Amino acid sequence: MNFQYIMDNSCFQRISKYIINFYSYFKTELLFFQRKYMPLINNEYNLHKVELYINLIEKQDVTYEFDVENYKFVDVMTFRQLISKYYPNIDLRNYSLVNRENIRLKFTFEYQDKEYIFYYPYVHKMIIENDVTGHLLYPMYNEKIMEKMRSDIVLPYYNENKGMKNSLYGVFNIDCKHIQEMKINNKKCEVKMMEYLEKIKTPFNDFGLMYHCPVKISWMLIENGYNINDIENVEIRFLKGYMNEETFDYKEHVFIMDNINDYFITDYMMEKIKKKNEDYGRNLVLLN
Repeated sequence: MNFQYIMDNSCFQRISKYIINFYSYFKTELLFFQRKYMPLINNEYNLHKVELYINLIEKQDVTYEFDVENYKFVDVMTFRQLISKYYPNIDLRNYSLVNRENIRLKFTFEYQDKEYIFYYPYVHKMIIENDVTGHLLYPMYNEKIMEKMRSDIVLPYYNENKGMKNSLYGVFNIDCKHIQEMKINNKKCEVKMMEYLEKIKTPFNDFGLMYHCPVKISWMLIENGYNINDIENVEIRFLKGYMNEETFDYKEHVFIMDNINDYFITDYMMEKIKKKNEDYGRNLVLLN
């Protein structure tokens, strides 16, 4: 039998292609089934979906990559690899600054039977001064990491020193735990938006700040069906206020948007997490 003839035969090639595609589909569906119906031991991190946003709006589902790859961390090289695969025509060197600042990975996951959303940006605006390194631990939440957070060890830089002042546990798990209301253009938001805010709080109620990854207001609005060109003001009010440490006055804890490119972080949050970084000899800054 002429082996070369068989290999060149168009019918054989079509059958081979069908078998390969079917295997790929079956493997993907099996991974999805395992993720959905076989929860992780100890009810820890359970990935639902990962989306790569290449700009403010356009996105691609990249969950498969996180199913088949044994990621230990996510960094700028992860973005470059994913973009080269899913958006081969995009050259980041010539990509506009506005678009680069909106590139992000959106992780939708479950932790202890509750669904959360975590954003990891390509361009970091919340940084440690004079330190350009950094990466996201993956998975970003499990019991070991939560225990470090409860012990006041600021991520993404582990530090085993404990017993320091400026506790973040009380800030995020008491002061920031309950949102009273959100208003957009002076109108109180409906249940859907409030449920979304509950998801982006993350398991530690820190809105990504323990990883120095605040959420952009424009992302929040776009992903919930708002036209950002129509947005004049955004206000998010927490149920619990706080005591000014200098004047001992009681202050309302509220976020008020200055512009649509603001990040969701209140002055109180920034003050507290900045002081905690100072405990470790680091200067945390939020870039414009």
